[in-house]
Amino acid sequence: IKYWYDGFIFGETKGVYNPWSIICYLNNRELNSYWVDTSSNALVGELINASSPAVKENMESLLRGESIAVALDEQIVFSQLEEREGALWSLLVAAGYLKVLPEKDGDARLLALTNAEVRFMMEKLITAWFSGSGVAGFSRDFRRALVRGETAALNRAMQGIAEETFSFFDVKGREPERFYHGFTLGLLVDMKESHLLKSNRESGLGRYDVMLIPRHRGDPGIVIEFKSLNAGEGGTSLEDAAEAALGQIVAKNYAADLRAQSAAPASIFAYGIVFQGKEVLVRGGRLADAALALQPG
Repeated sequence: IKYWYDGFIFGETKGVYNPWSIICYLNNRELNSYWVDTSSNALVGELINASSPAVKENMESLLRGESIAVALDEQIVFSQLEEREGALWSLLVAAGYLKVLPEKDGDARLLALTNAEVRFMMEKLITAWFSGSGVAGFSRDFRRALVRGETAALNRAMQGIAEETFSFFDVKGREPERFYHGFTLGLLVDMKESHLLKSNRESGLGRYDVMLIPRHRGDPGIVIEFKSLNAGEGGTSLEDAAEAALGQIVAKNYAADLRAQSAAPASIFAYGIVFQGKEVLVRGGRLADAALALQPG
């Protein structure tokens, strides 16, 4: 019960339980998300979905049970929530989804998810973005093909997802690569039991976009690099951009972290994924094969 419903802090008072969830638990004798399900959580979902990759990385850390260091903005103005990330974190603190830890990191404050009930809600929120009848099937196909190196199946799945869902999102915003990056991270969230999901981290000679590190020796490791082309952009084809993304993974040795984890070369997969509006192209497969194919001559 403490793990699920404790964690709220009021001023200097710690260890405050959520009374509504406690009452519901005593009535039903079942641990579940009671309080967080009393609202739609739509605003939270929209803000996180439209946020920068940095915000999504912080959300990944929170869902892993870690704390994040951010500068809080106590002057919450709803019209500025999409522009000021500090206001987003302050809103989540004020709503009870995040708690402020006593430790500080310079001028930043350390935040963590309040309890397991909130974590459960956040995981459901992300999963719900991809739970449409058609999208759910495409998402499963995407994850299955990803770990098998089945590029043709990956392309079918990603194109199906794009056609089913991209019309509901702004893929022509100021920074469409934010959307595509975050969208793909959402597709991969169901792989958390088998892989550690990391994004925009340093490895080798640069920063990769997404890496899936296997939790069990022998399972495949995956590196993904994204490219985004503006609709109607001339000079660069989807094919060329996908090959360039794949070449970047090889040239900058992004798989160094996977090799450090003792991943066998045959079990490392690399993919270049290019988006242009609703069009998607995936190139890649086993990293060793990609490296060989990209050698001069």
